[in-house]
Amino acid sequence: MASQPWRKRIIEELHRQALPSDYVDRLVAELSDHAADISLEDPSMEAQVDIEARLGTPSQLAKVAKREFHRRTFAGRHPVVTFLAGPLVAVITTFAATLLLLMTAYLLLDLALGGSLLANEETNTPPSPLEIGLIHAGLLTVCFVPFTLSAWFFARLGRRSGRPVWGIVACGIIALMAVNFYSDISFPGPDDTLGSFSMGFSWGTRRHLLFQALQAVFPLALGAWAIWPSFSRPKTVLA
Repeated sequence: MASQPWRKRIIEELHRQALPSDYVDRLVAELSDHAADISLEDPSMEAQVDIEARLGTPSQLAKVAKREFHRRTFAGRHPVVTFLAGPLVAVITTFAATLLLLMTAYLLLDLALGGSLLANEETNTPPSPLEIGLIHAGLLTVCFVPFTLSAWFFARLGRRSGRPVWGIVACGIIALMAVNFYSDISFPGPDDTLGSFSMGFSWGTRRHLLFQALQAVFPLALGAWAIWPSFSRPKTVLA
């Protein structure tokens, strides 16, 4: 069996490089097999020195492993493009997809209700409690889903590509967009006041600012999740 001190050191060094645990497990198992073969060739106390002379020190092996792991994915090779430009593309794409899905769902529901929803819009009739609930649900979806999904994607990508710091950078960019995203809605009133819906990137009233700050909570939480393995203890089994 490979020297336990050497095996423990290589595990610690690999985790220090912020590599995924499953990749660390596979690499440690492979290196341990090589180290065990060397130990069988030389069962003396000099086997530890022989292992490092033939395989490399844990620090050297971890640096090589990190470099090779980053070469496997586009995000690992090009973190600047992926995690700085990618968030804007992701938010725009998920935002457009969310709006499309909501419009499709609204039209299908209107069809199921016999066209009453669109008829109320054409006559500017005050919405029913059902319609108010649907509108608020749609508004919450638009305000949270695009930013949360985008942040989850980059947080996971940062962990899977061995770039957790870049993952939290991307989540920070998304949180910045989320906290600046403003939306407001008003319903038709009994005095023939027209309803309106507005959204964009701006600052609203104090009530809106609190809601806008809440929109950034999920991207920031996902960013913390992306970088958490870098500070947690390794879980690789030493036995």
